[in-house]
Amino acid sequence: DGWTGEVPLGEEAEAWRVEIRAGDSVLRRIETTTAAALYRAADQISDFGLLPSTLAIAVAQIAAGIGPGIWCERTLDV
Repeated sequence: DGWTGEVPLGEEAEAWRVEIRAGDSVLRRIETTTAAALYRAADQISDFGLLPSTLAIAVAQIAAGIGPGIWCERTLDV
């Protein structure tokens, strides 16, 4: 899913962290320098044992020297 239009305010470079979560556990972290991330079917099967019907994700912009900012969390039907 893309999140086009989000501007990396005050940052020299665009950077994002996406976490795939199951309850309190982080199953996978994806870092990207564009406004898009890909969670491949093979990775989903590796993480869940099958293709899930929903995904709990969290996305945060990464600030240089500080790390991830405020997380946006959503559950997606896939």
